[in-house]
Amino acid sequence: MNKHETDPVSLGFGLTFLAVATWLQMVASLDLNLPALGWLVAGGLIVCGLLGVFASVRPRRSGA
Repeated sequence: MNKHETDPVSLGFGLTFLAVATWLQMVASLDLNLPALGWLVAGGLIVCGLLGVFASVRPRRSGA
């Protein structure tokens, strides 16, 4: 098996997923009612996704 470096974007998504999963588990076990925070997290994830889409479709400048 070849050794490879971890992609920073993949690492970021993985850590974000773990943070959200941990938060949801804490909320479920503590029985807190925080709907506004859920909308804030959902909106933040949508904004991050849109920024990623815009970054991938923007024209690239040549370095020369």
